Amino acid sequence: MKKIILFLFLCVLSSIAFSSYRIIKDDLTYHRPQQGEISIGIFPVMRFYEIGEEIQILGRIENKTDKAFFIEPLDGAIFNIYNENNENIDERDFGDDMPIKEPCGYCIDNEDRIYEGLLDLSWWYDFPEQYVGKYVMQSLFPIFPENMLEGSFTKYIQKAPLGYLKSNTVTFSIMSETDFCFGEVTFNPHKWNMQWRSSEPEGLINCWIGDIEGYSVKDIDTEEIYLNGYVRPVYAKVVKKHKGFDGKVLHLKFKHKDVIWAVGEVMYDKEMQAPCTGVNIQGVMTDGKVFETETKVEILNPKFGRSE
Repeated sequence: MKKIILFLFLCVLSSIAFSSYRIIKDDLTYHRPQQGEISIGIFPVMRFYEIGEEIQILGRIENKTDKAFFIEPLDGAIFNIYNENNENIDERDFGDDMPIKEPCGYCIDNEDRIYEGLLDLSWWYDFPEQYVGKYVMQSLFPIFPENMLEGSFTKYIQKAPLGYLKSNTVTFSIMSETDFCFGEVTFNPHKWNMQWRSSEPEGLINCWIGDIEGYSVKDIDTEEIYLNGYVRPVYAKVVKKHKGFDGKVLHLKFKHKDVIWAVGEVMYDKEMQAPCTGVNIQGVMTDGKVFETETKVEILNPKFGRSE
């Protein structure tokens, strides 16, 4: 069982030098990553969570080369989570029922350049129910010499990784139930193409938000609006009306190439009869409350990349 390690402060994290070790297995040469060859990212699925709500994190590993690398995926990463008081959040105490976290490394090569996965942090970590506030998180992804699930699990279960890849730092907040208000959202187009990840088009997604319970859209702080936890709009304007809404509506615009990277889990939706994903828009009202809206969008070419 691989124990997740927590460090004292994020600021003392330093890059760990990689060994020059590499091996050949299954006709692939597994390399140690050089600067710029691998991109590691973690992203909050939402910016604001209600106390007791599942806190999910999207992890993404992208290979920018034609080489092959063997990397521990999201559920094997080392997470460092701190609250506003610089107190670290401990791994949950399962007692004798502690689940075994087996290494389950993933080969990322020139045929499958992107690995994505979701992890429920609230299942593994003990977030105090009485604490409401902002959290800061970073992670380290272990790099291993070869696939430990293909006949070498026993041999490599105790073996130290070649090194680690450090992710970006993200923030999210936990708030009480009374701090939220809810509204409606719609997108145009409502079909998003995963091929935007490679083509990086300059087009924009239109978004309309309205019917926020107890509030006017004029009460929204347009500097604090997030799609799926981190994507910011490039345009925000209050308009008098829009089809399907009562009263004034907030018109937002997001870049195609930004929203498509915020896509998380893609599943077939029986009602829409198409592969779909959930998209949420959250933001802060001028009085400090958080508005939340959510809908589904259809995903074209969902097999481009990897989402599971």
